[in-house]
Amino acid sequence: YQENPLIPDSGLSHDDVAEARRFFPPLDPTYPELRPFESHRIRIDAGGQVDFVINPRYSREYTVQTFGRMDTVMVLFEQMDGGPVYYDGDDVSGTGLNARIVARLMRGRTYILRIRLYFAEQSGEGALMMW
Repeated sequence: YQENPLIPDSGLSHDDVAEARRFFPPLDPTYPELRPFESHRIRIDAGGQVDFVINPRYSREYTVQTFGRMDTVMVLFEQMDGGPVYYDGDDVSGTGLNARIVARLMRGRTYILRIRLYFAEQSGEGALMMW
């Protein structure tokens, strides 16, 4: 081991990069838009994720909430400098509650909402609404 140490190559392996891309999908400009007082029926595959874009018409406080029996984590990102930056989130952690975010959103800015289903053995179905 003195001549050939067991030190891995620096950087991420091909498998590391592939797994990161699967877990954190790139921003897709075709995400459905989430608008105030419009409910969306959502179905999430086991361990999967659904994404929405939010372009607020007014600068004010908004509430975004899931409805139904899904063990989810919901995260809100703001688009800044070409990429998503964490803004707020809620994790229901198997409590039977619904994920809920109350945040001040600004007109002229773009936000991405991601909802991931924790339960890896069964899909989830419910609804999403912003008001």
